[in-house]
Amino acid sequence: MDSGKPREITIANPTFFFTPTWSPDGKYLAFTDEGLNLSMVEVATGKLTRIDTDRFAHPDRTVNPVWSPDSKWVAYAKRLTSQFHVIMVYSLKDGKTRQLTDGLSDAVYPAWDPEGKFLYFLASTDFALNSGWLDLSSYDRPVNRGVYFAVLRADQPSPLLPQSDEETAKDTTAKPDSASKKPEKKSTKETKPKAAADSAKADSAVNVRIDFDGISQRILSLGVPIRQYKSIVAAADSAVFYAESLANEPGVTSASLRLQEARGGSLAKRCPGLFTLGQREEAALSDRRRLDRRGHRRTAGRDQGEEAEHGGADAARSAGGMAPDLP
Repeated sequence: MDSGKPREITIANPTFFFTPTWSPDGKYLAFTDEGLNLSMVEVATGKLTRIDTDRFAHPDRTVNPVWSPDSKWVAYAKRLTSQFHVIMVYSLKDGKTRQLTDGLSDAVYPAWDPEGKFLYFLASTDFALNSGWLDLSSYDRPVNRGVYFAVLRADQPSPLLPQSDEETAKDTTAKPDSASKKPEKKSTKETKPKAAADSAKADSAVNVRIDFDGISQRILSLGVPIRQYKSIVAAADSAVFYAESLANEPGVTSASLRLQEARGGSLAKRCPGLFTLGQREEAALSDRRRLDRRGHRRTAGRDQGEEAEHGGADAARSAGGMAPDLP
């Protein structure tokens, strides 16, 4: 197939389609439609697969597909009869959908850890008064959410386990025999290209495995304050970015945290400046790309003219819109 030539894949009963999302390996395209169906198409064959269907029409579409880093799973949020959302996952291997959260909280916005160890999401326990969106009494009821994540494998230890502060004793019994040691010969071959190739191969060998037995006992809170969070993006090195809506303020502000910081009880780093709702996804994806490339730097976007309206404008202006570096 000529990769430079456009190819049309015909879908029976065409309608309005939303949220087209490519799998990381480029072999599949997942999307939703006007009928609240979540589907995917295999690019090579044009085969269409219906993954799931949301049960209730709502202005806020949440059955949006999120691919796992190995392209073998699709995560999404589905609305139950109670109007609460649950996090669902679909396996391409066996073609089955499974419920990951228990439905006692409103769980939305799944985000895969790039290493395939965790699945992050936002969840609320005060969502009930917002379930009837046509009822005007729900309009003045802000939804507060926490940041949670599921440890996908049963043999994967919790990243939040406390670390011992005991120092390990050095072994002073073994004495090196300097006379018997021979100097090692340095290889004349260049090793850097091989190391880079091995690293790239290791990155592409991510294999997401989900052990569903006891998964409810492996869902943990990230420990950040419960607030009006609107989206979440996971990045390399166990870093998490999430956006918060501030009362009586336009747009959203973002914050970042690493799991290592959550173990120590550190507060998240809040980034200066505000994002408009239209910019938040683009900014979050840009942040993830920067962090994946450099491992530590984070840039926050901002609308012109907003600095004069919000507190901390001078500090944000002097920082040039640059968020503090992650440790």
